[in-house]
Amino acid sequence: MPQTHHPVERSEIRPLTGIRGIAALAVVVFHFFPAWLSLLPGLAPLSRMAMRGCYGVDLFFVLSGFIISYAYSAREIRSNMADYRRFIWFRFARIYPNHLATLMLLVALVLGSHVFHYSVPYENYPWSGLPAQLTMTHVWPFAYGGRWNLPSWSISAEWFAYLAVFPVCQLLLNRGWSTARLLAVAYLVFGGYCVFRPFLLWLPFDRPTALPNVAAEFIAGSMLYGVYRAGSPFLHFLQKHATALFILILAVAALAPGQNPWIDRLVILTFPLLLASLSSEESLAGKMFSSALWVWLGNISYAIYMSHSFAAQFFRFVAPEEKYLHAPLSMRLVLVAAHLAAVIAIAAALYYAVEVPCRNWMRRLFIARQKHTEARPLEPTGSR
Repeated sequence: MPQTHHPVERSEIRPLTGIRGIAALAVVVFHFFPAWLSLLPGLAPLSRMAMRGCYGVDLFFVLSGFIISYAYSAREIRSNMADYRRFIWFRFARIYPNHLATLMLLVALVLGSHVFHYSVPYENYPWSGLPAQLTMTHVWPFAYGGRWNLPSWSISAEWFAYLAVFPVCQLLLNRGWSTARLLAVAYLVFGGYCVFRPFLLWLPFDRPTALPNVAAEFIAGSMLYGVYRAGSPFLHFLQKHATALFILILAVAALAPGQNPWIDRLVILTFPLLLASLSSEESLAGKMFSSALWVWLGNISYAIYMSHSFAAQFFRFVAPEEKYLHAPLSMRLVLVAAHLAAVIAIAAALYYAVEVPCRNWMRRLFIARQKHTEARPLEPTGSR
């Protein structure tokens, strides 16, 4: 009977869980900020930082490569189909329930718009795109899925990374490279993507940069895990100066001129270093992101990310900001606070009612099926 090597449980790196909360909220701010700015024009000085909130997705991709390589270390998961099937099913159980739940919420919203005469951009919600949405292939080449849940493009790309990029990362990590070589590979792939990204935009696909984006950043994060595993002096230097690096990134995001793609790419290229610096709780930033609040936000960050588009559509239906442009300041402040509170409340409900129970049930189902298969007696020779 072939032996299946299961990854052992590893202790949580709490600052990296906390930074996921920052990444999710950054994307929320990016999508809600135009409405907030119309309600509160005094927020204009924050426009540059808010518009760079979309790069929270890049932070997610790099972090995903690191965390998955950390959880499924190359020394613990072997190159056989049994381990690969387990890995794919567990990752499917992690991302699919929320994806399906938010997609169904938007389907209900679109159907309800006909009943309540609520105007939605129906071209973003084509029924013909649902098969690709349901299979999480809607940003793969030649697939057509429409927009539907706008943030889910990255889940489609992440699904591709699980299927195709993670095995490549495992092969690279198994080579036992030095810290310098790991960082060279990370930045060769990551930097190469940043340089050639404009040329990819000419490809005749919806979001033609999605798969190269996730592949480059996932590999960079995985190589970063190799640096973490090696425990080099460079890693300890970064861990010691995490707070300064985090403040520097925030300052560049807030003060650098807008509409400058090269500055933005340089900011993104610091993400592997930032995550390496937050791989311990030695610094002030590491301690801050290890706090209970940030760890909780990190735990529900995927639900925040997946559900905030539905929350935005819901508010456009029940309380469109155009009706409150001349309302008292206190009412406009309450509306902005309600946006953020609703996003977190919906995400928490999704996390506790859908994500956790479905993930646990799907994992138990796989383990029970695997045990049943392993316990099944072999057929006698010649029984057929």
